[in-house]
Amino acid sequence: MPETIRLHELSKAWAIRQNALQVFERIEKSKNKEFIVDFKDVEAINRSFAQEYLNRKEILKSKKITEMNMSKSVKTIFEIVESPNGSQLLNVNAWKVVDLPT
Repeated sequence: MPETIRLHELSKAWAIRQNALQVFERIEKSKNKEFIVDFKDVEAINRSFAQEYLNRKEILKSKKITEMNMSKSVKTIFEIVESPNGSQLLNVNAWKVVDLPT
């Protein structure tokens, strides 16, 4: 039976490589061979976290790791990192600048 790692129970901020290392240290220490990494309530990550997460997952092929409950913004960052063209997935022409009331 897979072991579930609920990211929101470990940290609220997933913005640095060290956070990904914490997840994979837990996976490496476990005797389980299958894991579910639950991204529920994780609204955002950055490229550093995503790159380290994917690198560690690639290295740790002896364990089956499945992700679930990724928000659209989290999926997008992983897609950007996995893409050979990286930042070209971002459509900066779709962005607009707005004035905020003061």
